[in-house]
Amino acid sequence: MSKKDTLKIYIIDDEYIDYLSQFDIHVSWNKEQSRPYIGIVLKVENYLYFALLYSYKIKYDKYKDNPSFIRIKDRKGRNLSIIRFAEMIPVSEEAIRLLDFNERGNKYKDLLQTEIDFINDNKDIIYAKANKIYINVVKIKIPFFINISCNYKLLEEKCTKYNYKKGNK
Repeated sequence: MSKKDTLKIYIIDDEYIDYLSQFDIHVSWNKEQSRPYIGIVLKVENYLYFALLYSYKIKYDKYKDNPSFIRIKDRKGRNLSIIRFAEMIPVSEEAIRLLDFNERGNKYKDLLQTEIDFINDNKDIIYAKANKIYINVVKIKIPFFINISCNYKLLEEKCTKYNYKKGNK
């Protein structure tokens, strides 16, 4: 998966989320909801990162633009969802699977298609924000971003250990 590739929507394995959530309070986990966690996968530094898509909430209107997120909009400019790069997590290909839009109802399928169209139309911005938050947390160490973000380096280490334990490396 490279920056040139078309971005796709994936489902992440709940077991993997449960594993990582032991090590970092910023790892979002499914809280026993019936819908799977979906997101996009980006190459950041030397790792694949899963960036979760969140349903849009009114409170997101108060967020000031910064590298920690992007609002996903439809063609009319209405907010549909948000990607919070601050909560992206390193992931191996074994912990994700491509989301089959055809397994969903038509209304949800249309929403997913609109989201992925926006994501690919704004792929350069998405990669820039994901890389910027990573640099702000790992290299520059800006306190604001450290406080709202996952501990990327720790989770990269845990991802590698998880893959090793699972026999994937």
